Amino acid sequence: MVIRNYRQEDLSDVIKLYGSSQVKSPFFLRDKDYFDYFTSYPGVKEDSIFIAASEHRIEGVAVLAIIHKRYTAGRIIELWASEATAENALLQKAVKYCRNNNVDAIEVKAPTFLDSGKTFAGWQRIDQREVMMVKSLSLVPLLQALFDTMTLKGVGDGKGFLLVCGNETIEVKISKTEAKIVETDKSWRDSDSIVVKVSSKTLLEIIFSTANPYIAFLIGQVKIRGIRNILRVMKMFRVIRINQPWTVAIVDSR
Repeated sequence: MVIRNYRQEDLSDVIKLYGSSQVKSPFFLRDKDYFDYFTSYPGVKEDSIFIAASEHRIEGVAVLAIIHKRYTAGRIIELWASEATAENALLQKAVKYCRNNNVDAIEVKAPTFLDSGKTFAGWQRIDQREVMMVKSLSLVPLLQALFDTMTLKGVGDGKGFLLVCGNETIEVKISKTEAKIVETDKSWRDSDSIVVKVSSKTLLEIIFSTANPYIAFLIGQVKIRGIRNILRVMKMFRVIRINQPWTVAIVDSR
Protein backbone atom coordinates (compact mmCIF):
# COMPACT_ATOMS: atom_id res chain seq x y z
CA MET A 1 0.00 0.00 0.00
CA VAL A 2 1.44 3.35 -1.09
CA ILE A 3 0.14 6.73 0.11
CA ARG A 4 0.85 9.54 -2.33
CA ASN A 5 -0.57 12.85 -3.50
CA TYR A 6 -3.50 12.92 -5.90
CA ARG A 7 -2.79 13.40 -9.60
CA GLN A 8 -5.30 14.57 -12.21
CA GLU A 9 -5.04 11.26 -14.05
CA ASP A 10 -6.34 9.52 -10.89
CA LEU A 11 -9.83 10.97 -11.32
CA SER A 12 -11.35 8.09 -13.30
CA ASP A 13 -9.98 5.55 -10.81
CA VAL A 14 -11.34 7.57 -7.87
CA ILE A 15 -14.78 7.50 -9.50
CA LYS A 16 -14.42 3.73 -9.94
CA LEU A 17 -13.55 3.46 -6.24
CA TYR A 18 -16.77 5.28 -5.37
CA GLY A 19 -18.77 3.01 -7.66
CA SER A 20 -17.33 -0.22 -6.25
CA SER A 21 -18.00 0.64 -2.60
CA GLN A 22 -19.62 -1.99 -0.38
CA VAL A 23 -21.29 0.64 1.80
CA LYS A 24 -24.54 -0.68 3.25
CA SER A 25 -25.88 2.52 4.86
CA PRO A 26 -27.40 5.32 2.73
CA PHE A 27 -24.94 7.77 1.19
CA PHE A 28 -24.83 10.39 -1.54
CA LEU A 29 -23.55 9.16 -4.87
CA ARG A 30 -20.10 10.45 -5.73
CA ASP A 31 -19.25 11.73 -9.20
CA LYS A 32 -16.78 14.12 -10.86
CA ASP A 33 -18.67 17.24 -9.77
CA TYR A 34 -18.80 15.97 -6.21
CA PHE A 35 -15.05 15.32 -6.12
CA ASP A 36 -14.25 18.64 -7.83
CA TYR A 37 -16.25 20.47 -5.17
CA PHE A 38 -14.19 19.03 -2.33
CA THR A 39 -10.82 19.40 -4.05
CA SER A 40 -11.59 23.12 -4.55
CA TYR A 41 -12.82 23.59 -0.96
CA PRO A 42 -11.17 26.54 0.90
CA GLY A 43 -8.04 25.36 2.69
CA VAL A 44 -7.41 22.38 0.41
CA LYS A 45 -4.02 22.38 -1.31
CA GLU A 46 -2.54 20.15 -3.99
CA ASP A 47 -0.39 18.38 -1.41
CA SER A 48 -3.30 17.78 1.01
CA ILE A 49 -5.22 15.39 -1.27
CA PHE A 50 -4.04 11.84 -0.66
CA ILE A 51 -4.41 8.58 -2.55
CA ALA A 52 -4.00 5.06 -1.15
CA ALA A 53 -2.87 2.86 -4.03
CA SER A 54 -2.12 -0.84 -4.29
CA GLU A 55 -0.27 -2.39 -7.21
CA HIS A 56 -3.34 -2.60 -9.42
CA ARG A 57 -5.84 -0.01 -8.25
CA ILE A 58 -6.70 2.93 -6.01
CA GLU A 59 -7.94 1.75 -2.61
CA GLY A 60 -8.83 5.06 -0.98
CA VAL A 61 -8.84 8.85 -1.09
CA ALA A 62 -8.69 11.60 1.53
CA VAL A 63 -9.14 15.35 1.11
CA LEU A 64 -7.80 17.57 3.90
CA ALA A 65 -8.45 21.28 4.42
CA ILE A 66 -6.55 23.51 6.86
CA ILE A 67 -9.05 25.90 8.45
CA HIS A 68 -8.05 28.91 10.55
CA LYS A 69 -10.66 29.87 13.15
CA ARG A 70 -10.24 30.23 16.93
CA TYR A 71 -7.63 27.53 16.48
CA THR A 72 -6.02 25.89 13.45
CA ALA A 73 -8.03 22.85 12.40
CA GLY A 74 -7.22 20.11 9.95
CA ARG A 75 -10.60 19.10 8.54
CA ILE A 76 -10.74 15.83 6.63
CA ILE A 77 -13.70 16.67 4.41
CA GLU A 78 -13.58 13.42 2.46
CA LEU A 79 -12.32 10.01 3.61
CA TRP A 80 -13.30 7.05 1.46
CA ALA A 81 -11.60 3.68 1.30
CA SER A 82 -12.28 0.15 0.11
CA GLU A 83 -10.98 -1.44 3.32
CA ALA A 84 -9.67 -0.61 6.79
CA THR A 85 -5.96 -0.80 5.95
CA ALA A 86 -6.27 1.93 3.31
CA GLU A 87 -8.45 4.03 5.60
CA ASN A 88 -5.95 3.79 8.45
CA ALA A 89 -3.00 4.63 6.18
CA LEU A 90 -4.79 7.70 4.80
CA LEU A 91 -5.73 8.85 8.29
CA GLN A 92 -2.14 8.50 9.53
CA LYS A 93 -0.90 10.47 6.51
CA ALA A 94 -3.37 13.25 7.29
CA VAL A 95 -2.26 13.34 10.94
CA LYS A 96 1.41 13.57 9.90
CA TYR A 97 0.59 16.38 7.45
CA CYS A 98 -1.25 18.28 10.18
CA ARG A 99 1.66 17.89 12.61
CA ASN A 100 4.01 19.33 10.00
CA ASN A 101 1.69 22.30 9.44
CA ASN A 102 1.18 23.31 13.08
CA VAL A 103 -2.44 22.17 13.26
CA ASP A 104 -3.99 22.17 16.75
CA ALA A 105 -6.78 19.62 16.20
CA ILE A 106 -8.03 17.36 13.41
CA GLU A 107 -11.71 16.94 12.57
CA VAL A 108 -13.35 14.22 10.50
CA LYS A 109 -16.79 12.76 9.84
CA ALA A 110 -16.51 9.21 11.09
CA PRO A 111 -17.07 6.67 8.30
CA THR A 112 -20.15 4.53 8.80
CA PHE A 113 -19.18 1.68 6.49
CA LEU A 114 -16.01 0.31 8.11
CA ASP A 115 -15.10 -1.09 11.51
CA SER A 116 -13.01 1.87 12.59
CA GLY A 117 -12.33 0.90 16.21
CA LYS A 118 -8.57 0.59 15.74
CA THR A 119 -8.31 3.28 13.11
CA PHE A 120 -9.90 5.87 15.38
CA ALA A 121 -8.21 4.88 18.64
CA GLY A 122 -7.42 8.10 20.48
CA TRP A 123 -10.08 10.06 18.60
CA GLN A 124 -13.16 11.47 20.27
CA ARG A 125 -16.75 11.79 19.14
CA ILE A 126 -17.90 15.36 19.60
CA ASP A 127 -21.59 15.40 18.80
CA GLN A 128 -24.61 13.50 20.05
CA ARG A 129 -25.25 11.89 16.67
CA GLU A 130 -21.68 10.55 16.70
CA VAL A 131 -21.02 12.02 13.26
CA MET A 132 -18.03 14.27 13.99
CA MET A 133 -14.77 13.11 15.57
CA VAL A 134 -11.76 15.13 16.72
CA LYS A 135 -8.16 14.43 17.66
CA SER A 136 -6.07 16.99 19.54
CA LEU A 137 -2.44 16.83 18.48
CA SER A 138 -1.39 18.68 21.64
CA LEU A 139 -3.41 20.35 24.36
CA VAL A 140 -0.88 23.16 24.91
CA PRO A 141 -1.10 24.89 21.47
CA LEU A 142 -4.84 24.26 21.33
CA LEU A 143 -5.38 25.96 24.70
CA GLN A 144 -3.01 28.80 23.74
CA ALA A 145 -4.98 29.46 20.57
CA LEU A 146 -8.30 29.49 22.45
CA PHE A 147 -7.04 31.83 25.17
CA ASP A 148 -5.43 34.18 22.63
CA THR A 149 -8.77 34.90 20.95
CA MET A 150 -10.74 35.76 24.10
CA THR A 151 -10.82 38.52 26.69
CA LEU A 152 -9.10 37.48 29.90
CA LYS A 153 -10.67 40.08 32.15
CA GLY A 154 -11.55 38.50 35.48
CA VAL A 155 -10.37 35.02 34.50
CA GLY A 156 -8.60 33.58 37.52
CA ASP A 157 -8.62 36.98 39.28
CA GLY A 158 -4.85 37.22 38.94
CA LYS A 159 -4.20 33.57 39.78
CA GLY A 160 -3.08 30.99 37.27
CA PHE A 161 -4.39 27.47 36.74
CA LEU A 162 -2.67 24.12 36.90
CA LEU A 163 -4.48 21.57 34.76
CA VAL A 164 -3.62 18.01 35.74
CA CYS A 165 -4.65 15.83 32.78
CA GLY A 166 -3.48 12.31 33.55
CA ASN A 167 0.28 12.23 32.99
CA GLU A 168 0.27 15.72 31.47
CA THR A 169 0.36 18.83 33.68
CA ILE A 170 -0.32 22.18 32.03
CA GLU A 171 0.30 25.54 33.67
CA VAL A 172 -1.87 28.47 32.61
CA LYS A 173 -0.32 31.81 33.56
CA ILE A 174 -2.76 34.66 33.19
CA SER A 175 -2.17 38.42 33.26
CA LYS A 176 -4.56 41.22 32.33
CA THR A 177 -3.46 41.13 28.71
CA GLU A 178 -2.30 37.60 27.90
CA ALA A 179 -2.19 33.98 28.87
CA LYS A 180 0.83 31.70 28.60
CA ILE A 181 0.28 27.96 28.52
CA VAL A 182 3.19 25.60 29.11
CA GLU A 183 3.75 22.00 30.06
CA THR A 184 5.34 21.69 33.48
CA ASP A 185 6.68 19.07 35.84
CA LYS A 186 5.49 21.02 38.87
CA SER A 187 3.76 19.02 41.56
CA TRP A 188 0.18 20.18 42.00
CA ARG A 189 0.58 19.73 45.75
CA ASP A 190 3.18 22.53 45.92
CA SER A 191 1.49 24.89 43.49
CA ASP A 192 -0.20 28.13 44.54
CA SER A 193 -2.22 28.10 41.30
CA ILE A 194 -5.82 26.98 41.04
CA VAL A 195 -5.51 23.21 40.62
CA VAL A 196 -7.93 21.44 38.29
CA LYS A 197 -7.81 17.68 37.77
CA VAL A 198 -9.53 16.60 34.56
CA SER A 199 -8.87 13.91 31.97
CA SER A 200 -7.83 14.96 28.47
CA LYS A 201 -11.04 13.36 27.17
CA THR A 202 -13.30 15.39 29.47
CA LEU A 203 -11.33 18.59 28.81
CA LEU A 204 -11.80 18.16 25.05
CA GLU A 205 -15.52 17.47 25.57
CA ILE A 206 -15.78 20.75 27.49
CA ILE A 207 -13.78 22.65 24.86
CA PHE A 208 -15.91 21.32 22.00
CA SER A 209 -19.19 21.94 23.87
CA THR A 210 -20.27 18.31 24.24
CA ALA A 211 -19.96 18.32 28.03
CA ASN A 212 -21.30 20.79 30.58
CA PRO A 213 -18.35 21.72 32.84
CA TYR A 214 -20.55 22.22 35.90
CA ILE A 215 -22.19 18.81 35.49
CA ALA A 216 -18.74 17.30 34.91
CA PHE A 217 -17.70 18.85 38.23
CA LEU A 218 -20.77 17.53 40.05
CA ILE A 219 -20.19 13.94 38.88
CA GLY A 220 -16.49 14.02 39.68
CA GLN A 221 -15.04 14.25 36.17
CA VAL A 222 -13.59 17.66 37.10
CA LYS A 223 -11.95 18.09 40.49
CA ILE A 224 -11.07 21.55 41.79
CA ARG A 225 -8.87 22.33 44.77
CA GLY A 226 -10.62 24.87 47.00
CA ILE A 227 -14.36 25.54 47.06
CA ARG A 228 -13.83 29.26 46.46
CA ASN A 229 -12.14 28.45 43.13
CA ILE A 230 -15.13 26.71 41.56
CA LEU A 231 -16.55 29.85 39.92
CA ARG A 232 -13.11 30.89 38.67
CA VAL A 233 -12.67 27.51 36.99
CA MET A 234 -16.14 27.67 35.44
CA LYS A 235 -15.29 31.12 34.04
CA MET A 236 -12.06 29.74 32.59
CA PHE A 237 -13.97 26.90 30.92
CA ARG A 238 -16.39 29.43 29.41
CA VAL A 239 -13.46 31.34 27.92
CA ILE A 240 -11.94 28.33 26.13
CA ARG A 241 -15.22 26.73 25.12
CA ILE A 242 -16.16 26.69 21.44
CA ASN A 243 -19.82 27.68 21.62
CA GLN A 244 -20.63 27.66 17.93
CA PRO A 245 -22.72 24.63 16.97
CA TRP A 246 -20.95 21.83 15.14
CA THR A 247 -22.10 21.49 11.57
CA VAL A 248 -21.21 18.96 8.91
CA ALA A 249 -22.04 18.80 5.24
CA ILE A 250 -25.33 17.04 4.57
CA VAL A 251 -23.36 14.46 2.58
CA ASP A 252 -23.86 11.06 4.19
CA SER A 253 -24.86 12.39 7.64
CA ARG A 254 -27.45 10.15 9.21
